[in-house]
Amino acid sequence: YDGVYLKDIDFKNKDEIIILGIQDKEIGDNFIFYSSGINHKIDAGDTIVILGIKEDLISFNKNINTK
Repeated sequence: YDGVYLKDIDFKNKDEIIILGIQDKEIGDNFIFYSSGINHKIDAGDTIVILGIKEDLISFNKNINTK
């Protein structure tokens, strides 16, 4: 998802995943909540914080690692 904006990712159709926010490596330790309305661009090295059941998280991890 490097270079993709959070709002452009359809997490609901991938799995039952809820995105909580992102920690931008360029900003530092600041956490940006997804619900804040900021359409943040994901960069390699950013940390995406998500919530879901184990199977969906495993599936999401497989999908994100094939991008």
